[in-house]
Amino acid sequence: MKKEESVNMKNDNKELNTIIGKGSVINGKVSIQNSIRIEGRIIGEVSSTGTVTIGSKGEIEGDIIAVDAIVGGKVKGSMKASEKIILEANSIFIGDMQTAKLTINEGAMFEGKCCMTEEKEKPGGKVKSEVKLVDENKSLKTPENNYSVKSNNEQKK
Repeated sequence: MKKEESVNMKNDNKELNTIIGKGSVINGKVSIQNSIRIEGRIIGEVSSTGTVTIGSKGEIEGDIIAVDAIVGGKVKGSMKASEKIILEANSIFIGDMQTAKLTINEGAMFEGKCCMTEEKEKPGGKVKSEVKLVDENKSLKTPENNYSVKSNNEQKK
């Protein structure tokens, strides 16, 4: 096997091969090999062996199970991603999530619980879960530099 072929095989589950277009509505369970992009509406469960991407006009009312999830639209339900979840600016997520890595961009709305897991292992041991809070006007803040997150109400006191 050529080196190029082995690289492609590793990324096969990330390949986008399904798109639910704007104006489409699906009721029920959607199971996808590889990745899916949703610009329409799904009421039910979505599972993928790759990435689930919800576009800015996309909506899901139900549960999502995937390797990665990128939310640009609206999700109401639970989400479990074995690697990472990204909430893009102007996205809305209402429900509980479980993931190893979480990025919440400024302008995203998240209401619910998040459980950070440590499922992946590297040669040196387990990988620590990480959260990234992205603010376009400030530098990235991480637990390593003793940054603590406060709500708007706490900051006014």
